[in-house]
Amino acid sequence: AQEIQAANEAIDAHPQDFRRRGGVTALATREAFRDGGDGRLDCGKMFEWDAPYCDPFRRFLCHPGVIPAVTDLVGAGLRLDHAPLCFIHRQGGEG
Repeated sequence: AQEIQAANEAIDAHPQDFRRRGGVTALATREAFRDGGDGRLDCGKMFEWDAPYCDPFRRFLCHPGVIPAVTDLVGAGLRLDHAPLCFIHRQGGEG
């Protein structure tokens, strides 16, 4: 619970770093989302934030509960091949 609270506080402190997916980057096929509806907000800058804001996201990468779950999904030898994203989803939004 403390890890999630720390991540939420970090997100709340950096609203300027989140961008709404829209137009050709929208994931939804519903017209309401493609044409300006509430889309998902994305951010790939969490690791760049000053401490303590970057810390919860860095800890998630090696969290003892995360690694086994990801290994079950993709197999042993996983690697981080692109920057992770943090999403904000609003009720009723795409994604």
